[in-house]
Amino acid sequence: MSKTFIIFLLIGALQYLLDAGAFSLLILSFSTDVANVISRFLGASAGYYLNGYFTFAAVNQKNVFDLQKISKFLLLWCGLTLLSTFFIKTTMSLIGSDHWSYIVATKLAVEALLVIISFTLQKYFVYR
Repeated sequence: MSKTFIIFLLIGALQYLLDAGAFSLLILSFSTDVANVISRFLGASAGYYLNGYFTFAAVNQKNVFDLQKISKFLLLWCGLTLLSTFFIKTTMSLIGSDHWSYIVATKLAVEALLVIISFTLQKYFVYR
């Protein structure tokens, strides 16, 4: 396992906790779709900066906020958020329950599965 991927996973764990924590609270007041978008945005904002600064060597502190990189990141984020929301909604439909604990467990599983896709696309599409 590469050093880059290990750092990505550590930062991802922080993102995951922020995303899941926010999602767990937000679904008490908002729909699953809205809660997912907001929580993923919070996690992604932290992840963009931390991955840009610490994970991917091609990026340094001065160009983490490069408009082209941010645009690519937002495009990727939108696609992954749509995919995440789709998988959460589809899984919840298959389970046939909208209990809080099932929704949160589904969210956690879906986001864990998207890690490899996210890493690969960020490495080769956003930060390169």
